[in-house]
Amino acid sequence: MFLSPKSCNLNLTHCEPQTIPVVYEELRALKYAVKQTHLNLRDIENIFYNNAKHILESITA
Repeated sequence: MFLSPKSCNLNLTHCEPQTIPVVYEELRALKYAVKQTHLNLRDIENIFYNNAKHILESITA
């Protein structure tokens, strides 16, 4: 799904209004949340790497 002039009102003065895939917007939101909550490298690693690792290990076990 993409944001576009046809799918929504792009009068977005509060953010960067370029058209991007939703997945990238989600990653950008996560990056913003990390900065706002002052997560450390270990927290970020747990959210991304270790969660994925545990999911993959549970599937292959």
